[in-house]
Amino acid sequence: MRRGASHVTVAVSLSRVAGLVRERFFAHYLGTSDAADAFGAAFRIPTLMESVLGERVFSSAFIPRYSRLLAEGAQEEARRLAWVVGSIHALIVTALVVAGVLSAPLLVGWIAPGFDAAKADLTVRLVRLLFPAVGLLVVGAWCLGVLNSHRRFFLPYAVPILSAVSITVALALAGRTGRANQVAVAAAWGALVGAALQVAVQLPAVLALVGAPRAGVEDPQHLREVARNAGPATVRGLIGRLGTWVEVAIAGFVSTGALALLNYSQLLYSLPVGLFTVAISAALLPELSAATADQATVAERLRGPLDSALRHTAFLLVACAVAFITLGDVIAAAVYQGGQFTSEDARFVWAILGASSVGLVGASMGGLHATAFYALGDAMTPLKASVWRLALRGVVGAVLAVPVVRWLGIDARWGAAGLGAALGVSGWVEFLLLRRWLDRRLGWTRPPGFVALLLKLWGIAALAAAAAWGVKLAVAPVGPILRAAVVLGTYGVIYLGVTTWAGVREAHTVWNQLRAWARL
Repeated sequence: MRRGASHVTVAVSLSRVAGLVRERFFAHYLGTSDAADAFGAAFRIPTLMESVLGERVFSSAFIPRYSRLLAEGAQEEARRLAWVVGSIHALIVTALVVAGVLSAPLLVGWIAPGFDAAKADLTVRLVRLLFPAVGLLVVGAWCLGVLNSHRRFFLPYAVPILSAVSITVALALAGRTGRANQVAVAAAWGALVGAALQVAVQLPAVLALVGAPRAGVEDPQHLREVARNAGPATVRGLIGRLGTWVEVAIAGFVSTGALALLNYSQLLYSLPVGLFTVAISAALLPELSAATADQATVAERLRGPLDSALRHTAFLLVACAVAFITLGDVIAAAVYQGGQFTSEDARFVWAILGASSVGLVGASMGGLHATAFYALGDAMTPLKASVWRLALRGVVGAVLAVPVVRWLGIDARWGAAGLGAALGVSGWVEFLLLRRWLDRRLGWTRPPGFVALLLKLWGIAALAAAAAWGVKLAVAPVGPILRAAVVLGTYGVIYLGVTTWAGVREAHTVWNQLRAWARL
């Protein structure tokens, strides 16, 4: 599992670096303009498909049954299941893309009621380009599900580099015109081309595993299980997307640029989620699913992989959360500052990022618990937790983003930080609910001494952040990229060094992995 997670981490690292380059170009040419708001809203509308049919939903419904068939040696039935599920999936996605393109004006009116006529018109134009792009990415979830089940992790998580490069090239070419609306439209075309490339690159590897198309399955129970798990998982994804739509609607009333600032901060927030949480979950799901083939000893066989995943998640995500909270201005300036994106914008992004990161560790561990439920064939329990999370996120976000900011008499853009805080708090609530319910089912959900480990990690991260803060003040006059390299390098070295000295075994695992990469 650790080997698979490391492959995902390397692939996601490469794609995230490409994504940061893309976002730097985006921020340089669009900043926090109306065009940036329009693109942010337009992208969130078709991603509804990704939420209800994409990687997480498809994997949680398909991988458990498919992996168990592979573990039982039923290769032919597994291939049949893959083709039937993939065909149904592609037909549904195609129908949704057509419906989305035709109903774009209506959707924009619902999702972004605070936009004026010009911004709404641009958003509609972008939606009609981004719906096919996201549709192709969702079809790619089938490729990812097949490859991950066969422990082929690197390719599906590396191909997003193609989209990032395609969008970056489009931004660079269109940016010469100096017209923000044209730059946004070019970025949408780049997203469409990149999505097509992502699917095309994965197909040969997938076809080598599943063979020629097959019709039907011998045992309909396999297909019924996938459908049964897909229902609650789809609703859970829809709930998550509703949460982002609520943020779009609220941000549209906060101020110009609020939605763009929120998007910039959430990209940074998603970096450790993609690098570590997604990596660990992707490697964990096939292992847990294969383990549950032996129902008599399911609890014992789940213990080792889940314990290891929780400890590694805590080790990595605590460091990221503290860095975002204390050094987020350094990170935001290094990634975005330049052109239309100012140092003041970087401070607002830091505020949103820091507020969101309060719940980064909880949300990530909640994701691992949800993965355990999916492996057990239970998609309803994660759905219940998501309902609670959405309700809390919407209520807290609405209160903090508008009335509280007005009552305090501060810049309206600080309302976006209230949306970030709501995301952080709701993440912890979802985790605590899932942990409690998994406790009831299996009698345990965390390794021995896990609370003590968390406290130790938070303390060490705070110490490293204090030292990095001093370095930040000392190197304030230098450029944002060099300053980030020095400050974050100091933080990382101290955190890894002190955790190694303190005997945290996950730190030694990191050292072993670094030595293994150095020998390649």
